[in-house]
Amino acid sequence: MRQYLRHMQRILIGLLFTGLFHGTIQAQSRFAIHAYQNGMQHMRTSQWPEAMKDLQLAVKRSPDYSAAWLQLGHLHARLGQCNQGILAYAKAAESSPRAARFAQGKLSMTCGLYQEALKAYDAYLALPNLPEAFMKEAERQRRNAHFSVDAIKVAGNQVIEPLSDSVNRQDANYFPSVSGNGMAMTYTARNHQGEAQSHEDIWLATRQADSQWQSQRLKGFVNSGGNEGAATLSGDQSMIIFTACDRESGYGSCDLYLAKAIGRHRTDSAHAWSYVYGKPVNLGPGVNTAQWESQPSLAADGHSLFFIRAAKQGRGDANIWISYWDGKTFAKAQPLGSQINTPYAESTPFMHADGKSLFFASEGHVGMGNLDLFKSVLQADGSWGEVVNLGSPINGPEDDFGMAVNPNGAIAYMSRGKLGHETSTSQGAIAIHRFELPASLVASPVHWVVIHAMDAQSREPLPQATWTLYQHDGFSYNASSAHLGASFEISLPSGAFMGLNVMAQGYNLASLQFDMPDHLDFDVIHDSVFLDPLVESSHFILENILFAHDESTLLSSSIEEIDHVADWLRANPQVIIRLEGHTDNVGSHAYNVTLSQSRADVVKEALVQRGVAANRLMSEGFAENQPLESNETADGRSKNRRTEIFILSTANGR
Repeated sequence: MRQYLRHMQRILIGLLFTGLFHGTIQAQSRFAIHAYQNGMQHMRTSQWPEAMKDLQLAVKRSPDYSAAWLQLGHLHARLGQCNQGILAYAKAAESSPRAARFAQGKLSMTCGLYQEALKAYDAYLALPNLPEAFMKEAERQRRNAHFSVDAIKVAGNQVIEPLSDSVNRQDANYFPSVSGNGMAMTYTARNHQGEAQSHEDIWLATRQADSQWQSQRLKGFVNSGGNEGAATLSGDQSMIIFTACDRESGYGSCDLYLAKAIGRHRTDSAHAWSYVYGKPVNLGPGVNTAQWESQPSLAADGHSLFFIRAAKQGRGDANIWISYWDGKTFAKAQPLGSQINTPYAESTPFMHADGKSLFFASEGHVGMGNLDLFKSVLQADGSWGEVVNLGSPINGPEDDFGMAVNPNGAIAYMSRGKLGHETSTSQGAIAIHRFELPASLVASPVHWVVIHAMDAQSREPLPQATWTLYQHDGFSYNASSAHLGASFEISLPSGAFMGLNVMAQGYNLASLQFDMPDHLDFDVIHDSVFLDPLVESSHFILENILFAHDESTLLSSSIEEIDHVADWLRANPQVIIRLEGHTDNVGSHAYNVTLSQSRADVVKEALVQRGVAANRLMSEGFAENQPLESNETADGRSKNRRTEIFILSTANGR
């Protein structure tokens, strides 16, 4: 409601200077004018009861005092008193219809009285000689009112319920961000000690064995004596990106920072961790500027960071921007196109783990008043699909924003501002709510994958392994088990076909193809990767080295694997290897010898091009002579067509 009052005050000033308020300042009794002036002074100092008493006295003494009626309408609106405010505006409209009808329409929208809003805007738009800017705004709000009337008629049956007091324990709670397995949630909580001393921190809620949430202030170095909030977690929860304001390392008022996990421990749930994060680092000039940056959402692949940028907090020019990870840093951000961004405020983007479902809040797209929640799906050509309002009852007259969706794609959380609180110090002014998305708006479900790195001989965990999980379109997911145990945790979509490389000091490279189940139910998948010790005569298959049919031309999907083999060889400079090419039994032996040798040579040359010394690399084609499976089946033949690495030496010829 504070935003509403400030908005209406700006409109009123505009109306005064454009002559639309003509007739509101009339000859009134001296007593009424004095009461009105006292009321305005009390309004300026937020003394609401005193202001109410004075303005009511002014209109009692002069019932046609339209300026007093108008300010009385503003005060009722400020206090969330919808019916009284609308009646006050109606009285003001008897003498000053332009200012009053416009304000009446705005308050009616804010209160969810959409039929009343239509009537008010119709009355306003019927007036002659309207300034173009105000006429366009009235027409826009009239479209919102029409949409709202229709949305209520076809409203779904979703139950919008606030989370328990264990989460909504502070004065205001908002900006939820759900972990990849749906068992943990970060959010922003604000505690008030007077308006000038409000304080924001990031909290962590974990779902317990009994499905109840338990929350605590996030431990580590993220929270400070200043304001922090609006956080997003990486896919494996090993880092957090969050908003912090007025720090010495900042570029502007609020910037985005990154902190890496330095420890974790189990909660009462088998699948929830409580993380401790280290010293934050500013994300740098690619993301942060002298403007206001906030509300980040990191895509599950770690390559795309969505966030909000505005000239300053609270400005209507807030839009959604995106920055891409270039392997070392987040590159210079760009705004999303006009399909998403409007001339009005956008807020709280959330990219679901499916990598294509973008949820966000906006004042500019047609909605139900204030901030509404919307969805758009990223298309195959990189464009954004139709922006769809989530409808009623998910959206309503309050500010609905800060949405996050569980990995199952159907359970969602959002922040909702409650109408009727005259100051932000009121308990529960904003709370986090839970609801189910309608079937037409669910995101594609993903799976929570936990991959364990193990010693192939001892079956013991390898706590210093590093993983790279990559799609064959060039996107990769990188993680290290340092400080987090010998496991890699990440959200992955159904049906994904991926390559996986795992490295650990003193071990052979692990190369696997990772084929996700193609089903539509969220699942927690545990898998183990066994690494063989790096010793002479050991060998391993490069599962993701692929060639064109009957050719020695590497497919583009092989490049990532080649890069990781080169990395592994650089990490083990004493190792000398033989690259072995193998075929199935289709074709003549002579043909297969030539093909297998050529393929081994191609891999060798690719490694040399990446800086590996040629004298560390032998190559040999074995044709069909060393099959792994029977060549009588297509699957067997597929397994027999392969590239292997054989360890010739681990100490430069010894």
